[in-house]
Amino acid sequence: MKKLLLLPIILFLFSCGSDIGPDAQKVCALMEDQLDYLEEALDRNDRQIMAINLMNYKTINDEIVLIKSKYGEAEFDEELYSICADGEGEILELVNIVEDELLYLDVKEVCELQGINYRRFMDYFDSDQYYYDGTISAFSGLSTDEMEEGIRMYEDYTSQINQIKSGYNEYLFEDRLADFCNERDGGKYGPLIDYSVLSEFYEILKAKLESTSSSASADSKKVTKSEADAFMSQRMIDTDQTLMKTKVREFQGSTLYLYMSVTENGMTCISSVSEHALEVLAADCGETYRKIEEWNAF
Repeated sequence: MKKLLLLPIILFLFSCGSDIGPDAQKVCALMEDQLDYLEEALDRNDRQIMAINLMNYKTINDEIVLIKSKYGEAEFDEELYSICADGEGEILELVNIVEDELLYLDVKEVCELQGINYRRFMDYFDSDQYYYDGTISAFSGLSTDEMEEGIRMYEDYTSQINQIKSGYNEYLFEDRLADFCNERDGGKYGPLIDYSVLSEFYEILKAKLESTSSSASADSKKVTKSEADAFMSQRMIDTDQTLMKTKVREFQGSTLYLYMSVTENGMTCISSVSEHALEVLAADCGETYRKIEEWNAF
């Protein structure tokens, strides 16, 4: 009776061990794919491609960890490195290099976005009055369309900035940003204004718009950037996609909110939401390079 009970156990252990060779070959191939993604990221020196390729590396790494979890670490590594020239040390070194370079490029991008946002947004305010007594006052002659355009612009740049920052530790990113970018130069506005104060100007302009805009029915209310962002963030969760970038564009008299995302299988998608309805107006997925070209062409 005991012999009969031991037989299935022996067969089970044998069947588990017999897969180590094919699994080691599979992991070796996956590691080569990781190296390809990392080397391409460094060769391209493009922050979007770096971010996407790092994500692809991590997706592959999860698959590798799952395969290796079936075996003892020493046993599997011995089999793996008997057939695989590429080592984990080389891969991890490349990961660190790519992550450092991506952080540098992201800090540089945020610095530039803050500068553009600051200089353009200040055109809506009486800067002389602010410098004189600290009063934040939007110009009285602004039309509703002008104020809406200013608010959309601020929200668009702020959304891009926050999207980049969200991928990092807050304190690490802010320290690097402070070292790299002291975006306090008022330029033609004279005195220095800290970029963090810009949110106060935004709230003033938003309040001015709300006070001067005619009341509209709920049915005719336009979809705002923040509403579209919240809607697409949930959609990203529901469809297992990762949001990479957003932008706002005018098309045939209407505002479109555009979103670039990456799927689990590495495809890149561009989706759009109209200001007229909180739903996906269009979505198209394809190869990363083609989609980045389309995104930059918008």
